[in-house]
Amino acid sequence: MSRSHTHDDRGIRRALMAGIFANLGVAVVKFAAFLATRSAAMLAESVHSVADSSNQLLLLVGLIRSKKAADRLHPLGYNVERYFWSFVVAVNIFVLGAVVAIYEGVHKVLDPHPPHDPIWNFLALGLAMVFEGYALRIAWQEFQHFRHENPGSLWRNLRDAKDLALPTVLFEDSAALVGLLLAAAGVTLSMVTHNGMWDGLASILIGVLLLS
Repeated sequence: MSRSHTHDDRGIRRALMAGIFANLGVAVVKFAAFLATRSAAMLAESVHSVADSSNQLLLLVGLIRSKKAADRLHPLGYNVERYFWSFVVAVNIFVLGAVVAIYEGVHKVLDPHPPHDPIWNFLALGLAMVFEGYALRIAWQEFQHFRHENPGSLWRNLRDAKDLALPTVLFEDSAALVGLLLAAAGVTLSMVTHNGMWDGLASILIGVLLLS
């Protein structure tokens, strides 16, 4: 294995581990805020973080398994494991994230009521942005190493990356930050207008974001 390839794998592992720990911590904080406020957007964000952490764990499993030596049943090795687990992640995002977020959002729109004690939502969202920003920073740094070794435009690097793990982590971390902004907007509008419909709409938009 080449030195650059070894460095890429270590970098991907570092980005995945940062994302896993950040999302698990954020999920606990978000769910605690949901229990305190009953915000649909906060529940959607809780599920979003659980989905992201499980997705990145699956990508890490695929990366580790792809390093297994060739054997009688797999004479060409296990490199295909990376792509298989990336597919599992895509399905997982849909099942764990999007469906729950959209369902809860529709329920809240049909029966709107503003979140209780929204200050807990803002505290949780602020802390989540710090954690997610850190995870995105780590993933971006590792992606920059890849770009340095593979000159070209950002879109070309994302499109032509042979290993989907790092682009997937970048997408998830970026989508997580956008989701946090949507949740913050929904909670704010619900608080200002005293109409929980905005909270529900934010949850639906988070679900749509997960499907994109």
